[in-house]
Amino acid sequence: MIFSFSILKINAQEISEKDNSMLDNFFKSRIAIEKEKIVSDTLEKVFTGTFYKVNAGFSFDEGGSMCSGNLFVIKEGILIEFNSRSDSMLTLLSLIRNDFYIKSEADVKIFETSLDKLYPISWSNEEDK
Repeated sequence: MIFSFSILKINAQEISEKDNSMLDNFFKSRIAIEKEKIVSDTLEKVFTGTFYKVNAGFSFDEGGSMCSGNLFVIKEGILIEFNSRSDSMLTLLSLIRNDFYIKSEADVKIFETSLDKLYPISWSNEEDK
């Protein structure tokens, strides 16, 4: 086993500090980030924190590549990322305001509208809603 690690070490060449710095600087200069603050009066009635949709990608001479929008919230100086993991829903539920309750049909509509702002349903998926 020790012998196989030494073979791997020989094959895996170390990147020089200068080359590593050049590569890092190149990719940092090509990173494109689009940030959009999600603003909604219903969102503020239901959730705490400030929500953002962020697209990130790389731009090159022949074009670029962007990943789909990720959802972030900043609450009390802490950045929270939401993704497709199932535990993100628990995190979202933890951000519901302590003074928000669903007591009427109007409250249901406020809650629904706030979720639509965070997770917009495309016209083709409207029936899934």
